[in-house]
Amino acid sequence: MILVSPRAWQGCAAALTLALGGISFAQTTVTGSALVMRSTGTVAGTAVTLNENGYLGTYVTLAAPGPISFSVDASGGTSNGVASNMTVSIADYSQSFMVSAATASTYTYSSPTLPAGTYFVRTQLDNHKTVRVNNAPVTANTTLTVRGLTIGANAAVTNTATDASALAAADTYIANFRKGDAGVKINGALPGTQIHVQLKSNAFQIGTAVSGGYSSTDNQLMANPAAGSDAANFQEFINGRFNSVVGSNAGKWERNETFTNSGATSVVNMSAVDQMDAYAAAHGMSARQHNIIWGNQQPTQIKTWLTDAASTTSTTKAASLAKLKTAIANRVAYVIGGTNSVDGHARAANFQQLDVLNEALQTGNYYSVLGASGVADVYKQAQTAIASAGLKTKLYLNEYNVLQNSPITVTTSATYGTQAAATYGDQYANWYRREIESINNAAFTSGATSDVVTGVGVQYYPTASGTRGPAVMQKALQDLSVGGSPISLTEFGGQTTITQSVAPQIVDETLRMMMGTPSADSMMFWGWYDDNNAATNQYGGGTVMVNKGWKNADGTWNLTPTGKRFEYLFGRGLDPTAPGANPDGSNPNPLTTDLTLTVGQDGMIHFNGFYGDYALTINGQSYDLSLNKGANNAALSINVPEPGAAAAIGAGALALLRRPLSTRGTAQ
Repeated sequence: MILVSPRAWQGCAAALTLALGGISFAQTTVTGSALVMRSTGTVAGTAVTLNENGYLGTYVTLAAPGPISFSVDASGGTSNGVASNMTVSIADYSQSFMVSAATASTYTYSSPTLPAGTYFVRTQLDNHKTVRVNNAPVTANTTLTVRGLTIGANAAVTNTATDASALAAADTYIANFRKGDAGVKINGALPGTQIHVQLKSNAFQIGTAVSGGYSSTDNQLMANPAAGSDAANFQEFINGRFNSVVGSNAGKWERNETFTNSGATSVVNMSAVDQMDAYAAAHGMSARQHNIIWGNQQPTQIKTWLTDAASTTSTTKAASLAKLKTAIANRVAYVIGGTNSVDGHARAANFQQLDVLNEALQTGNYYSVLGASGVADVYKQAQTAIASAGLKTKLYLNEYNVLQNSPITVTTSATYGTQAAATYGDQYANWYRREIESINNAAFTSGATSDVVTGVGVQYYPTASGTRGPAVMQKALQDLSVGGSPISLTEFGGQTTITQSVAPQIVDETLRMMMGTPSADSMMFWGWYDDNNAATNQYGGGTVMVNKGWKNADGTWNLTPTGKRFEYLFGRGLDPTAPGANPDGSNPNPLTTDLTLTVGQDGMIHFNGFYGDYALTINGQSYDLSLNKGANNAALSINVPEPGAAAAIGAGALALLRRPLSTRGTAQ
């Protein structure tokens, strides 16, 4: 139940009991067991004990800007000298407490002033793991018992886990934390001058999978494609709509290396990866490298060693495992330490995210053969190579069906610890959080001083009948945020059972949920392009935006309803679901910034826009400008020629507008 009390935890003469779905505008206490979101834990009366990392949470709404006060009635303890760490998190703000006593105490936190809107508040345990104390690994089996959470009187509590609540919180975050106020001094422009302010590249990465590079018939990124060709249409589409790319097959091991003489020799071919990375760099995009190792699409020799490394014959097992580890080490070296054959740059300098291990529990063989410690060693090798190159590339784990259907899709025989495969599935994706922790724990045990898995890759391929939607996504996204690493929706695409009657809504909601999750920084589309050449298949299945067989008279691609919805979201068209809503042709541009402003008497323009890179067009000339989160965007300036003077703008100015995410301010 929810108890409304003027002074929480100190008793009161009377209390008002509300239904769980109710909304209270007085100071509100929600007991631990009544909090609508609970990733894990055991319930005893009104208290919940988290016996592993996880969270309890609910939604709160502010009618007007202001801080929110929180009080948590909690107890914990110490494990091997390590006290339980409890963190209260809301939007971009958090407060941690060391909860060392088994006796309940009240821990209070007042957030900074928050804009009006809906927020998700999370109370979490986040240090049930292996840590290093005095340079020695220590197993901290910490626990946290939460008896209740009290929220200040200025915030309404909506203790319901609905799609509407999840989207409302996401929209609030996007509007206030993915965007910021900017004041720009236009030196040289007269008051009254019109300025066109257009976002060119959002700090949040919205990307796409690309294929090709190994043959002339499957090369979407070829140089100088013929007008109207599939390659030309493909490049036109991605250049104007995405700011990141990932190879759908180019980076998989079977495409990169061929073994001969029973593995004694090999030939490496990274041409398709190099082409993609160089294309991204030339077009101001960031890139992902997918992947180092995966249970599928491996060279034949690697498959043999993987199989033999699981042999019951000790000599066969040992020999094959040694060869496999050597091959992996060599692969890490050429993927990260090699030179890009197209532009001559260090290969890893052109990608900012790297999937080291892909779908470990979905396919299972690498995790079963190497174990957590062996997988951790691969990550440590990659971490060392990245550091040696002077880069900050994030090292990801990547898993299938994390944000939907989670209870029923993890069918691998791989195990970790005492967990059986059947216990992996749940909507909070605890199975995946534990997998990440098992690798990082093993790394700490073997000498690491920081996490080696530094990025969380999640996949979302919804089906018509599966468990899906914003409320389901929220459960897993919040649980995977507990570890503090950035989250990337590495693969998104509706499966063929998703029709174009519902696909636009799924794309819309997925974009909002990812951009509305504080720890998320990217989303990659894998299902927007249908290469079915049949003109009759205009709409296609899933979340297809274009079909190469459905063209306009000039040879360009036409758009499906999903494509039109995507265009609307990024300011390229009107809302196709409400064609009469904007009869004057205006567009609110929900996920972009496109404004025409007037220079004031003080020589300034002021606007609120998404963080990222902009083009400012003044008197027909374009100038680059960046808005970075956490920076002082109120004191920006650009210099323009005096009216009538020749404008000296470098030809490369616009190319700078879409520089990779690693050179911009944080998107979190």
